[in-house]
Amino acid sequence: MKKLLSTIMAVVMLLSLVPMAVATEGVTDENAVAQIGDQYYETLEDAVLKVANGDTITLLKDVALGNNGLKIGSAGSEQKVLTLDLNGHSISATDSVIMVQNANLTVTGPGKIYETSPNFGAIIIKGSNKAENENYTVVNIGAGVELEAWSPIFVTPFKSSGAPYAYGVVVNVDGAKLTGKRDTSDNVGSAIYVNGQIKEQNNAPKLVLNNVTQTATGAGMYLAGYANTTITGGSITGGNTGIEIRAGELTVNGATVVGNGVPT
Repeated sequence: MKKLLSTIMAVVMLLSLVPMAVATEGVTDENAVAQIGDQYYETLEDAVLKVANGDTITLLKDVALGNNGLKIGSAGSEQKVLTLDLNGHSISATDSVIMVQNANLTVTGPGKIYETSPNFGAIIIKGSNKAENENYTVVNIGAGVELEAWSPIFVTPFKSSGAPYAYGVVVNVDGAKLTGKRDTSDNVGSAIYVNGQIKEQNNAPKLVLNNVTQTATGAGMYLAGYANTTITGGSITGGNTGIEIRAGELTVNGATVVGNGVPT
């Protein structure tokens, strides 16, 4: 009798776990926003958390992140390597849509990443505090991708303030469209912004732009911090200056650069 009772209790306990397992694994293509292989995810955050290095996250719906934004990678952990296929959809946040640090992120289109209340950036890229960390944060933006924010691409130091370095940053943009908007305080934006705190020339950020369309309400590109930038083809149009460079090295091959400010 005791043996039978024990068996019944074991079965009851096992059955009590079934609904939890079903809820965890019950995400289908109908209620999912993202897919990795044959696995579906209800949130993009969960997909980024679960993605294995080298895998592709494919969007199935537009994603609104609200005030939270999305973090890909982090200091002190293993570098995360992934592709984000927008698959014709969009990712939005109030501001600061995607923060990338210690990761290798490739974004493919078509699709759009944008701030609903422009204030910072569509993709914010943070470097390392260790000079030996090459290719620490790599961001590749492909053709058909649209980035729209106060600064669609914002390169910033390891720390938010007081750090004169952003070691190991590499940005490759090929055939994308970048639009810098006015922010919520009516300050003009730039399509690409390199933080002026970055002064270290060793292992400085590298930006390579091929056939990119850049339009901004302020400077088309604001290269305030030290970076090595190469532009081939495409166009840069600023509401005041086409390109403003205050530090670093800039090579322009055959691009169209237009500034619409009043000369002084």
